[in-house]
Amino acid sequence: MNRIRKVSRRLFLGGLASGAATPLFAQSTIKKPAPDLPGARRPAAKSRALSPGVYVEEIPSGVRPIAEPETSATLFIDVFGGADLATVTSLSEFQAQFGTLPGASEAALETVTLYFRNGGRKALIASVGDASMASLLGAPGAGGLRDLMDAPALGIDFICIPPAAALPVADAASVYAEALLLAEAQKAMLFLDAPVAPAFNASEIVTDWRGALGVNHANAAMYAPRLEAAGVVPTLSASAAAAGIAARIDAAQGVWKAPTGTGAVIAGATAAAALTPADTETLTRANINAVRNLSGLGDAVWGARTLSTEAEWKYLPVRRTALFIEKSLDAGMQWTVFEPNGEPLWEQIEMAVGTYMQSLFRKGAFAGATPREAYFVRCDRSTTTQADIDRGVCNLEIGFAPLKPAEFILIRRTLRTAP
Repeated sequence: MNRIRKVSRRLFLGGLASGAATPLFAQSTIKKPAPDLPGARRPAAKSRALSPGVYVEEIPSGVRPIAEPETSATLFIDVFGGADLATVTSLSEFQAQFGTLPGASEAALETVTLYFRNGGRKALIASVGDASMASLLGAPGAGGLRDLMDAPALGIDFICIPPAAALPVADAASVYAEALLLAEAQKAMLFLDAPVAPAFNASEIVTDWRGALGVNHANAAMYAPRLEAAGVVPTLSASAAAAGIAARIDAAQGVWKAPTGTGAVIAGATAAAALTPADTETLTRANINAVRNLSGLGDAVWGARTLSTEAEWKYLPVRRTALFIEKSLDAGMQWTVFEPNGEPLWEQIEMAVGTYMQSLFRKGAFAGATPREAYFVRCDRSTTTQADIDRGVCNLEIGFAPLKPAEFILIRRTLRTAP
């Protein structure tokens, strides 16, 4: 049986408990009350049966549906020549809004163009004054990452900061450290790029860039080498193409499908360097996702790993599935606040979350042949103690068996020899 990954979640009813431990799913404070408790008895409607016949009455099920969040929106932080944060949903809309702005970087325009050409569906454009570390970091109220930290939920899944790859490694480390705080707050993935350099060297990328950045986080992934596009002088961010491909695969198959392989061929650009098998091995061992040429197909993303050393968060689709579920619960469990913290509420929580997890199971989001093998949902006396109740806390535990990409396909053959 597939290993079921256990995740815990605390639902705060009426107030935030101090000193509560942070579970694997980030702790959430729910603020909006619901008008009434699901499943509560309601006054029976007067019958309108005035003559013999069949009459149908609709009775509410009492189950609060949990909606799946929108996925694949990508935040780009670059020199676009704009001011306020803007949202665009197509290449034509982006070009009309930013294509003629004075001060826009050619690389920034080409990067977002690459994103949409590879399947991107929604981009949030955050423009900074220049490509320096100070500008990318910014300050509250002055644009940049620190300004975005004060923003409400942006509804993003990916963060791309192409100018960071052209900075000295120490400056880039500062930018990425701040960006990871934003990724955690927004429950998004930060996509990093190989450094801008005259020549490609896999070993140097691993030691002098990947190692020097010091990024070891489940919400981060890196792509190398960089990309080239016809008529564009600077190399481009491979992470932008990767985000676009992920958006396309999300729409077709779901966040649990790894955005890599023969279905992840890059459109509109080619790899700036041809990788040897040794290069691909070097990058993969450092958890860097390679962009390599597939004979007859073109250059494709050939990896789906995060930059985490934790075994459970090794793969990008596993981490994204967890974040996807967490976002769903953040939005779908708001009704629990201020409800009586007892068995009737716990049953309703189990029913709502169980129905949601079953819907994901039917879509193929989990490993396992049966629901029992694929996931579990618990919210009862075993998860919520009297001390929790006294603090206004209700604990929900969820476990799921994640789908992991098959990175290594071994074909065994036995050759017979003549007797």
